[in-house]
Amino acid sequence: MTLSVTPERLDELVMLLSHWLTKKSATKSELQSLVGKLSCVSKCVRQSRLFLARILAMLRTVKRNHYHVKLSKEFFRDIHWWLRFIHVYNGVSITPTSVWSSPDAVFATNACLSGCGGLTSHQFFHIKFFGEVKDKFPSIHHLEALAILLAARLWGPQWRGLRLLVYCDNAAVVSSLNSGRMQDPILAACLRELWFLAASYEFELRAVHLSSAANRLADLLSRRHLNPKFQEEFQAKTDHLNMQVVTVPSSYFHVADCL
Repeated sequence: MTLSVTPERLDELVMLLSHWLTKKSATKSELQSLVGKLSCVSKCVRQSRLFLARILAMLRTVKRNHYHVKLSKEFFRDIHWWLRFIHVYNGVSITPTSVWSSPDAVFATNACLSGCGGLTSHQFFHIKFFGEVKDKFPSIHHLEALAILLAARLWGPQWRGLRLLVYCDNAAVVSSLNSGRMQDPILAACLRELWFLAASYEFELRAVHLSSAANRLADLLSRRHLNPKFQEEFQAKTDHLNMQVVTVPSSYFHVADCL
């Protein structure tokens, strides 16, 4: 019940991808060869297919096999993603046994302009943003995506092989996460890092849009530092659940520039 890529094939891909980082352009034939090599991994790791899609789109723009196309920044970001992933991938993926229909777990996140929070059924986190975070993530949809990424970094190892739903009150983030399409480079960087974690831990993630009122617990966490009443209300609503608070390491706020 597993799908495998041999260690030899993975080593070959590392060498091939490293070579592609030195190129400025490529022919259609070269791109076809690259797609063929990466397809063997994408068949095993569903989350990686997004990072093959743009290479395929570039391939379709080249009419003849010997024609050259200039390699874009987005192309190199995908190559960097593949290199990072292959270094942590053990070559073995579990074969899905059923169609994705209902989640194994649910979590919720929320952000305001000065902080964010998130919770699962048994743990929660809250963080007040420091100046560097607000400089790097200037808009609310960036911060909403960052909150989801922080949750995945905290709980990703516990989610291995699971199907998850995340509740979020930002429609743009929900749409981008579910479709894999985004124009905003900061949002793209956050979600590409999120998909890296999903591929590494083999969990599936879908987002559901809720209003702030419906996503009340996560909303209270995001504003916890603004007024003691928010902390008191959260505690009153969750006291019977015996939830544990978890600390967010400062390193979790870093999103690699290459993504």
